[in-house]
Amino acid sequence: MTTKPRHILLRETTAAAHDRLDRGISEVGYFASVALYGLYLQRLHGLHCAFEAELAGDALPLARRFEVDRRSAWLARDLDGLGLRVLPPAHERKRYAGLTGSSSRFFGCLYVMLGAALGARFLMRQAAQLDMPAGLGLTYLTQLSQSAHWPVYLQDLETAPLVSLDDLVAGASATFDCFHTHLLEPVPT
Repeated sequence: MTTKPRHILLRETTAAAHDRLDRGISEVGYFASVALYGLYLQRLHGLHCAFEAELAGDALPLARRFEVDRRSAWLARDLDGLGLRVLPPAHERKRYAGLTGSSSRFFGCLYVMLGAALGARFLMRQAAQLDMPAGLGLTYLTQLSQSAHWPVYLQDLETAPLVSLDDLVAGASATFDCFHTHLLEPVPT
């Protein structure tokens, strides 16, 4: 019996969520102006702050190993450089509860978080076309686009003793939902 590699299973089961997020980001036009790009950074900052607040237990060493616990700091540097404020929390942290609670769910979450580095290379080119002060506003995308964590993660994903493939997929799907919520849903007033 042949079993699909876990990363293929994740890619196939989350393709629709990934496409929906990519389409939504395009439709908002986050890379059409400095103002919209700033909003993108503000919303990502909120997402990563909420996510990082949930890191504990077994998830914390993996988060540190793959630098997903540093992303809010990168984004804060970008916001500061562009003279933008941090947005008040717009979405409840409870959306992240459970993503870091089991190794299976957290590996699914990391699939999305670390896979973002692949898209960052494309987004970096778009952001670089904006009329921003030289060297400002690009820390987050630069760090992601230069990351070498993806191949290491893929190796770990395939060899890690996971409790549940269903939890693996659920973790990835829930993380895509969190990105969608933070980046594409209207901010409650």
